[in-house]
Amino acid sequence: MLALDAKLKDLSAGRHDNRVFYLAQPPFLFEKSVRAIRQQVWSEPAGWVRVIVEKPFGRDLASAKELSSKLAAHLVEQQIYRIDHYLAKTMVLNILTLRFANREMGRLFHSDNVANVRITFKEDIGVEGRAGYFDNYGIIRDIMQNHLLQLLTLVTMEAPASLSAEDVRNEKVKVLKQIRPVEIDDCAVGQYEGYQDDPDIVRVNERKGYRSKCPTFATCVLYLDNERWSGVPLILKAAKNVETRSTLMRLQFKKAPPNSLFGDQPQNELCMRVQPNEAIYYRMLAKTPGISARA
Repeated sequence: MLALDAKLKDLSAGRHDNRVFYLAQPPFLFEKSVRAIRQQVWSEPAGWVRVIVEKPFGRDLASAKELSSKLAAHLVEQQIYRIDHYLAKTMVLNILTLRFANREMGRLFHSDNVANVRITFKEDIGVEGRAGYFDNYGIIRDIMQNHLLQLLTLVTMEAPASLSAEDVRNEKVKVLKQIRPVEIDDCAVGQYEGYQDDPDIVRVNERKGYRSKCPTFATCVLYLDNERWSGVPLILKAAKNVETRSTLMRLQFKKAPPNSLFGDQPQNELCMRVQPNEAIYYRMLAKTPGISARA
Protein backbone atom coordinates (compact mmCIF):
# COMPACT_ATOMS: atom_id res chain seq x y z
CA MET A 1 0.00 0.00 0.00
CA LEU A 2 2.87 2.40 0.70
CA ALA A 3 4.26 1.68 -2.77
CA LEU A 4 0.82 2.51 -4.20
CA ASP A 5 0.78 5.77 -2.26
CA ALA A 6 4.17 6.73 -3.68
CA LYS A 7 3.05 5.85 -7.22
CA LEU A 8 -0.11 7.95 -6.92
CA LYS A 9 1.86 10.90 -5.62
CA ASP A 10 4.20 10.65 -8.61
CA LEU A 11 1.23 10.54 -11.00
CA SER A 12 -0.40 13.59 -9.43
CA ALA A 13 2.82 15.57 -10.09
CA GLY A 14 1.91 18.50 -7.87
CA ARG A 15 -1.73 18.66 -8.96
CA HIS A 16 -4.74 17.96 -6.74
CA ASP A 17 -4.23 14.41 -5.53
CA ASN A 18 -7.85 13.20 -5.73
CA ARG A 19 -8.27 9.46 -5.23
CA VAL A 20 -11.18 7.05 -5.75
CA PHE A 21 -10.88 3.48 -4.45
CA TYR A 22 -13.26 0.87 -5.86
CA LEU A 23 -13.74 -2.12 -3.55
CA ALA A 24 -15.13 -5.00 -5.62
CA GLN A 25 -14.60 -7.59 -2.88
CA PRO A 26 -16.56 -9.54 -0.25
CA PRO A 27 -18.10 -7.34 2.47
CA PHE A 28 -15.98 -8.84 5.27
CA LEU A 29 -12.92 -7.23 3.65
CA PHE A 30 -14.38 -3.70 3.41
CA GLU A 31 -13.39 -2.53 6.89
CA LYS A 32 -9.85 -3.94 6.66
CA SER A 33 -9.35 -2.34 3.23
CA VAL A 34 -10.70 1.03 4.31
CA ARG A 35 -8.50 1.04 7.40
CA ALA A 36 -5.43 0.36 5.21
CA ILE A 37 -6.46 3.12 2.80
CA ARG A 38 -6.88 5.57 5.64
CA GLN A 39 -3.54 4.71 7.23
CA GLN A 40 -1.35 4.29 4.16
CA VAL A 41 -2.75 5.87 0.98
CA TRP A 42 -4.76 8.84 2.25
CA SER A 43 -4.17 11.96 0.14
CA GLU A 44 -6.01 14.65 2.13
CA PRO A 45 -5.42 17.58 2.40
CA ALA A 46 -3.61 17.46 -0.98
CA GLY A 47 -6.85 16.17 -2.53
CA TRP A 48 -10.09 14.43 -1.69
CA VAL A 49 -10.66 10.68 -1.21
CA ARG A 50 -13.74 8.62 -2.04
CA VAL A 51 -14.36 4.91 -1.46
CA ILE A 52 -16.82 2.92 -3.60
CA VAL A 53 -18.21 -0.32 -2.18
CA GLU A 54 -20.00 -2.88 -4.34
CA LYS A 55 -22.93 -5.07 -3.47
CA PRO A 56 -23.71 -7.12 -1.47
CA PHE A 57 -23.53 -4.70 1.44
CA GLY A 58 -23.94 -7.25 4.22
CA ARG A 59 -26.39 -10.16 4.42
CA ASP A 60 -29.34 -8.45 6.14
CA LEU A 61 -30.32 -5.21 7.86
CA ALA A 62 -28.32 -5.95 11.01
CA SER A 63 -25.09 -6.79 9.14
CA ALA A 64 -25.55 -3.80 6.81
CA LYS A 65 -25.84 -1.49 9.83
CA GLU A 66 -22.79 -3.11 11.39
CA LEU A 67 -20.82 -2.63 8.17
CA SER A 68 -21.87 1.03 7.95
CA SER A 69 -20.72 1.52 11.53
CA LYS A 70 -17.31 0.00 10.75
CA LEU A 71 -16.84 2.20 7.68
CA ALA A 72 -17.92 5.25 9.68
CA ALA A 73 -14.96 4.67 12.02
CA HIS A 74 -12.65 5.65 9.14
CA LEU A 75 -14.78 7.67 6.70
CA VAL A 76 -17.49 10.30 6.79
CA GLU A 77 -20.65 9.58 4.83
CA GLN A 78 -19.68 11.99 2.06
CA GLN A 79 -16.65 9.82 1.32
CA ILE A 80 -18.63 6.57 0.88
CA TYR A 81 -20.45 5.48 -2.28
CA ARG A 82 -22.55 2.31 -2.05
CA ILE A 83 -23.29 1.35 -5.64
CA ASP A 84 -25.01 -1.19 -7.84
CA HIS A 85 -23.08 -1.45 -11.12
CA TYR A 86 -26.29 -2.42 -12.95
CA LEU A 87 -27.37 1.23 -12.82
CA ALA A 88 -24.61 2.11 -15.32
CA LYS A 89 -25.96 -0.17 -18.06
CA THR A 90 -27.18 1.69 -21.14
CA MET A 91 -30.74 0.37 -21.08
CA VAL A 92 -31.13 0.99 -17.36
CA LEU A 93 -30.08 4.61 -17.92
CA ASN A 94 -32.76 4.84 -20.63
CA ILE A 95 -35.74 3.74 -18.53
CA LEU A 96 -36.56 7.19 -17.13
CA THR A 97 -36.12 8.75 -20.58
CA LEU A 98 -38.47 6.21 -22.13
CA ARG A 99 -41.11 6.80 -19.49
CA PHE A 100 -40.98 10.53 -18.86
CA ALA A 101 -39.60 12.05 -22.09
CA ASN A 102 -42.29 10.30 -24.17
CA ARG A 103 -45.69 11.33 -22.79
CA GLU A 104 -47.70 8.82 -24.80
CA MET A 105 -45.40 5.98 -23.73
CA GLY A 106 -45.32 6.98 -20.09
CA ARG A 107 -49.09 6.73 -19.79
CA LEU A 108 -48.94 3.04 -20.63
CA PHE A 109 -47.19 2.39 -17.31
CA HIS A 110 -50.41 2.15 -15.30
CA SER A 111 -52.68 -0.54 -13.89
CA ASP A 112 -55.37 0.63 -16.33
CA ASN A 113 -53.28 -0.90 -19.12
CA VAL A 114 -50.78 -3.35 -17.60
CA ALA A 115 -51.70 -6.93 -16.71
CA ASN A 116 -48.30 -7.75 -15.19
CA VAL A 117 -44.65 -6.68 -15.11
CA ARG A 118 -41.93 -9.31 -15.53
CA ILE A 119 -38.25 -8.70 -14.82
CA THR A 120 -36.12 -11.73 -15.66
CA PHE A 121 -32.40 -12.31 -15.20
CA LYS A 122 -30.73 -15.36 -16.75
CA GLU A 123 -27.11 -16.53 -16.76
CA ASP A 124 -25.81 -19.39 -18.88
CA ILE A 125 -22.97 -20.09 -16.44
CA GLY A 126 -22.93 -21.77 -13.05
CA VAL A 127 -20.88 -20.83 -10.00
CA GLU A 128 -17.52 -22.05 -11.27
CA GLY A 129 -14.69 -20.04 -9.73
CA ARG A 130 -16.90 -18.26 -7.19
CA ALA A 131 -18.84 -21.10 -5.57
CA GLY A 132 -17.50 -20.33 -2.08
CA TYR A 133 -18.78 -16.77 -2.26
CA PHE A 134 -22.06 -17.59 -3.99
CA ASP A 135 -23.04 -20.40 -1.62
CA ASN A 136 -22.82 -17.95 1.26
CA TYR A 137 -25.22 -15.48 -0.36
CA GLY A 138 -27.41 -17.21 -2.96
CA ILE A 139 -29.21 -15.76 -5.94
CA ILE A 140 -31.69 -13.70 -3.91
CA ARG A 141 -28.97 -11.63 -2.20
CA ASP A 142 -26.67 -11.74 -5.24
CA ILE A 143 -29.18 -10.64 -7.90
CA MET A 144 -32.77 -10.06 -6.80
CA GLN A 145 -32.55 -7.70 -3.84
CA ASN A 146 -30.18 -5.34 -5.67
CA HIS A 147 -30.15 -5.56 -9.50
CA LEU A 148 -33.77 -6.59 -10.00
CA LEU A 149 -35.19 -4.33 -7.30
CA GLN A 150 -33.34 -1.38 -8.86
CA LEU A 151 -34.93 -2.19 -12.22
CA LEU A 152 -38.34 -2.57 -10.57
CA THR A 153 -38.14 0.85 -8.89
CA LEU A 154 -37.19 2.53 -12.18
CA VAL A 155 -40.09 0.87 -14.03
CA THR A 156 -42.69 1.69 -11.36
CA MET A 157 -41.60 4.98 -9.72
CA GLU A 158 -43.34 8.31 -10.23
CA ALA A 159 -41.61 11.15 -12.06
CA PRO A 160 -38.90 12.69 -9.85
CA ALA A 161 -38.76 16.44 -9.17
CA SER A 162 -35.50 16.51 -11.18
CA LEU A 163 -32.92 14.09 -12.54
CA SER A 164 -30.58 14.74 -9.63
CA ALA A 165 -29.42 11.60 -7.84
CA GLU A 166 -31.21 12.57 -4.62
CA ASP A 167 -34.59 13.22 -6.29
CA VAL A 168 -34.43 9.95 -8.24
CA ARG A 169 -33.45 8.09 -5.08
CA ASN A 170 -36.36 9.61 -3.15
CA GLU A 171 -38.88 8.28 -5.68
CA LYS A 172 -37.26 4.86 -5.59
CA VAL A 173 -37.55 4.79 -1.81
CA LYS A 174 -41.28 5.54 -2.08
CA VAL A 175 -41.69 2.44 -4.26
CA LEU A 176 -39.79 0.25 -1.80
CA LYS A 177 -41.91 1.52 1.09
CA GLN A 178 -45.11 0.71 -0.81
CA ILE A 179 -44.20 -2.89 -1.65
CA ARG A 180 -46.49 -5.26 0.21
CA PRO A 181 -44.77 -7.85 2.46
CA VAL A 182 -44.00 -10.94 0.40
CA GLU A 183 -46.15 -14.04 0.94
CA ILE A 184 -44.40 -17.41 0.98
CA ASP A 185 -46.97 -18.75 -1.50
CA ASP A 186 -45.81 -16.11 -3.99
CA CYS A 187 -42.20 -17.38 -3.98
CA ALA A 188 -40.32 -20.37 -5.35
CA VAL A 189 -36.63 -21.32 -5.19
CA GLY A 190 -34.57 -24.04 -6.80
CA GLN A 191 -31.06 -25.28 -7.53
CA TYR A 192 -29.68 -26.32 -10.90
CA GLU A 193 -28.71 -29.93 -11.49
CA GLY A 194 -24.99 -30.42 -10.96
CA TYR A 195 -24.56 -27.66 -8.37
CA GLN A 196 -23.75 -30.21 -5.68
CA ASP A 197 -20.99 -31.68 -7.87
CA ASP A 198 -18.91 -28.49 -8.02
CA PRO A 199 -15.62 -29.23 -6.17
CA ASP A 200 -15.92 -26.07 -4.07
CA ILE A 201 -19.49 -26.95 -3.09
CA VAL A 202 -18.38 -30.48 -2.21
CA ARG A 203 -15.87 -28.94 0.21
CA VAL A 204 -18.54 -26.59 1.61
CA ASN A 205 -20.87 -29.55 2.18
CA GLU A 206 -18.11 -31.53 3.93
CA ARG A 207 -17.36 -28.58 6.22
CA LYS A 208 -21.03 -27.99 7.07
CA GLY A 209 -21.96 -31.65 7.31
CA TYR A 210 -25.02 -31.38 5.03
CA ARG A 211 -25.88 -30.65 1.40
CA SER A 212 -26.08 -27.01 0.42
CA LYS A 213 -29.56 -25.56 0.14
CA CYS A 214 -28.32 -22.38 -1.57
CA PRO A 215 -30.82 -21.29 -4.26
CA THR A 216 -29.53 -20.74 -7.79
CA PHE A 217 -33.08 -20.00 -9.03
CA ALA A 218 -35.69 -17.78 -7.41
CA THR A 219 -38.92 -16.13 -8.43
CA CYS A 220 -41.39 -14.05 -6.47
CA VAL A 221 -44.47 -11.95 -7.08
CA LEU A 222 -44.60 -8.48 -5.52
CA TYR A 223 -47.47 -6.01 -5.26
CA LEU A 224 -47.33 -2.24 -4.92
CA ASP A 225 -49.99 -0.65 -2.77
CA ASN A 226 -50.49 2.58 -4.69
CA GLU A 227 -52.97 3.94 -7.24
CA ARG A 228 -50.76 3.47 -10.31
CA TRP A 229 -49.89 -0.21 -9.77
CA SER A 230 -52.66 -1.51 -7.51
CA GLY A 231 -53.42 -5.17 -8.26
CA VAL A 232 -50.67 -5.60 -10.88
CA PRO A 233 -48.39 -8.62 -10.26
CA LEU A 234 -44.72 -7.59 -10.39
CA ILE A 235 -42.82 -10.79 -11.14
CA LEU A 236 -39.09 -11.05 -10.45
CA LYS A 237 -37.15 -14.08 -11.66
CA ALA A 238 -33.44 -14.91 -11.53
CA ALA A 239 -31.64 -18.09 -12.59
CA LYS A 240 -28.10 -19.37 -13.12
CA ASN A 241 -26.91 -22.09 -15.50
CA VAL A 242 -29.88 -21.86 -17.87
CA GLU A 243 -30.06 -21.91 -21.66
CA THR A 244 -29.09 -18.31 -22.36
CA ARG A 245 -27.76 -15.07 -20.85
CA SER A 246 -30.25 -12.21 -20.77
CA THR A 247 -31.92 -9.56 -18.65
CA LEU A 248 -35.36 -8.49 -19.84
CA MET A 249 -38.03 -6.16 -18.48
CA ARG A 250 -41.46 -6.89 -19.93
CA LEU A 251 -44.75 -5.02 -19.51
CA GLN A 252 -47.55 -7.34 -20.59
CA PHE A 253 -50.72 -5.40 -21.37
CA LYS A 254 -54.29 -6.43 -20.66
CA LYS A 255 -56.09 -8.60 -23.16
CA ALA A 256 -58.85 -7.27 -25.35
CA PRO A 257 -62.35 -8.57 -24.50
CA PRO A 258 -62.90 -12.05 -25.99
CA ASN A 259 -65.79 -10.82 -28.15
CA SER A 260 -63.92 -7.82 -29.56
CA LEU A 261 -63.62 -7.14 -33.30
CA PHE A 262 -60.67 -9.51 -33.81
CA GLY A 263 -61.74 -12.12 -31.27
CA ASP A 264 -59.43 -13.70 -28.71
CA GLN A 265 -55.98 -12.13 -29.08
CA PRO A 266 -52.54 -12.54 -27.50
CA GLN A 267 -51.41 -9.76 -25.17
CA ASN A 268 -49.27 -6.90 -26.45
CA GLU A 269 -45.93 -6.36 -24.72
CA LEU A 270 -43.43 -3.55 -24.25
CA CYS A 271 -39.99 -5.10 -23.80
CA MET A 272 -36.74 -3.50 -22.60
CA ARG A 273 -33.72 -5.76 -23.03
CA VAL A 274 -30.81 -4.85 -20.78
CA GLN A 275 -28.47 -7.55 -22.10
CA PRO A 276 -27.31 -8.78 -24.49
CA ASN A 277 -27.78 -6.25 -27.34
CA GLU A 278 -29.78 -3.53 -25.59
CA ALA A 279 -33.14 -2.89 -27.24
CA ILE A 280 -36.64 -1.52 -26.71
CA TYR A 281 -39.39 -3.13 -28.75
CA TYR A 282 -43.18 -3.33 -28.77
CA ARG A 283 -44.90 -6.60 -29.60
CA MET A 284 -48.31 -5.93 -31.10
CA LEU A 285 -50.88 -7.51 -33.37
CA ALA A 286 -50.84 -6.98 -37.15
CA LYS A 287 -53.00 -8.29 -39.96
CA THR A 288 -52.07 -11.65 -41.43
CA PRO A 289 -50.79 -11.60 -45.04
CA GLY A 290 -53.40 -11.90 -47.75
CA ILE A 291 -56.82 -10.40 -48.44
CA SER A 292 -58.46 -11.54 -45.23
CA ALA A 293 -58.91 -9.14 -42.34
CA ARG A 294 -57.75 -11.62 -39.70
CA ALA A 295 -55.20 -10.41 -37.17
